[in-house]
Amino acid sequence: MNKSHLLVGGAVAVVCAGILVLFTDIEGSTSLLDRLGREYAGLLAQHHNIVRAAISAHDGYEVGTAGDSFFVTFAGPDDAVACAQQVQ
Repeated sequence: MNKSHLLVGGAVAVVCAGILVLFTDIEGSTSLLDRLGREYAGLLAQHHNIVRAAISAHDGYEVGTAGDSFFVTFAGPDDAVACAQQVQ
């Protein structure tokens, strides 16, 4: 299987079989949670809204999320990179 990888900030994208897979993660989120405590939940909700707006704006499909990470697919690299740049 032919794969290639793209890196944009903290996001990793993998092109496989013509579908681009994008994984995102907030760097240092565990220490951020420790530092902010209860305030983190509101910021995480804002983060999710920002990421979902970018996914929608660039024709992505949200496959799943866990904590602050997203697993998203795109038809090609241009939309995935534009989404990652918008989120960053």
